[in-house]
Amino acid sequence: MIKISSQEYVSQLGKRSNNEDNFGLNKGLSFVVCDGVGGAEKGEIASEIVVRSFVDAFRENENADANVVLKNTEDKLSAYIKEHPEALGMATTLTFSQVRSNGIYIAWVGDSRIYQFRNGSIIFKTTDHSWVNEALRSGIINAAEAINHPKSNIITRAVQGSHKPTTADTRLLTDVQKGDLFLHCSDGVLESWDDDSLKALFSSKNEPKIIVELINNECNKNSKDNYTAIVYKVEEVTIIKHQTPPQTKATYVDAIPLDKNEFIAKKSSSSVNGVLKVKILGLPLIAWLCVFIPVVFYFAIIKKKEEVIDPSKTTTTKQNPTTKLKPETIEAASSKTSLLDSLKGAGWSTSCPSKPKELTKLEAELNDLSDELEKLKIKKERNKEETISIDNYNEKIKNKKDLIKSWHCDSQKVEKVFYYDTAWKKQ
Repeated sequence: MIKISSQEYVSQLGKRSNNEDNFGLNKGLSFVVCDGVGGAEKGEIASEIVVRSFVDAFRENENADANVVLKNTEDKLSAYIKEHPEALGMATTLTFSQVRSNGIYIAWVGDSRIYQFRNGSIIFKTTDHSWVNEALRSGIINAAEAINHPKSNIITRAVQGSHKPTTADTRLLTDVQKGDLFLHCSDGVLESWDDDSLKALFSSKNEPKIIVELINNECNKNSKDNYTAIVYKVEEVTIIKHQTPPQTKATYVDAIPLDKNEFIAKKSSSSVNGVLKVKILGLPLIAWLCVFIPVVFYFAIIKKKEEVIDPSKTTTTKQNPTTKLKPETIEAASSKTSLLDSLKGAGWSTSCPSKPKELTKLEAELNDLSDELEKLKIKKERNKEETISIDNYNEKIKNKKDLIKSWHCDSQKVEKVFYYDTAWKKQ
């Protein structure tokens, strides 16, 4: 038996304009942190679906297998994408841990991490599914080069849906002792805390509440990306070799920020425009090397070509319109049947109406501005002395996003099916 005495958590914007991180927990039993990939609204939708799926699955079956749950979760993501084709490309990282009678069961995908600390020492740490980590293990780069590497934003594994299935690395940690502290965190936390600073923190403090406060204070000053952390402490340990019947379920804490504005407003005084970290989903390093080295070698002889990034592997800055509900007269329907009748009577259907030309033009202009901004950044990296007005482009991109956000298409979910109004509207 393992008993958790306390758990604390924080989830903040960093310097981003919206929070794509999501998290959830069953007090004293299971913990999940996900970092959405995809930009606009899509990343946070992916992370929310995965968090809810894992929390619910392990509430129903505490002996579930993480990869079985992951497969079912991928089906849910693909079902959402089928109903919302504009969400294609959304993805999320995953960290999951669960208290069992024979240890702490963990699973992870991507570069969000789980740490186990004992008296300030790192007893266990998950291995990132990232380009930098694979290059480090392969000897292509060294530890010094890995710090702030330009490809640190490339992840090689993420939860995307059944159309692009993946697997989670899993582990049962049986070396668990009283006083051990566990940390779940998205990579926004790691912008402000490296392993040495975390070891110093966990050696000087042993209460989750104080630790989370200090993590939040440092990340609030230094982290550009969204940052989310859960810290929990082991109070009692009696490892049982064979799994016993499920424990009594503790109170479920829905810590997922469903209403992002309301949730963030309690913890963040304002949105800060900053440099957005774009997380790119790539193939494992070995696969890239085996497939592309011969091709690159061949074309290098004929003509030197500039690097091309596959749009399907990158997050985009294209905004999706916000989704709003129909007026209260429809929402106040007394039952699902009457609600459905009201929607159909108002001309709603399961087909999302085509975007107006004005909105399509705005999205195209936003993509062009984003491409120009990336070119400017590359140009500035090559010539440090050259002055380039990147801030102007950031301001233009922000204004363009605001215009796009002013458009919306009303929708309502009835019995797992989304119904849409007949036309897009502008606020």
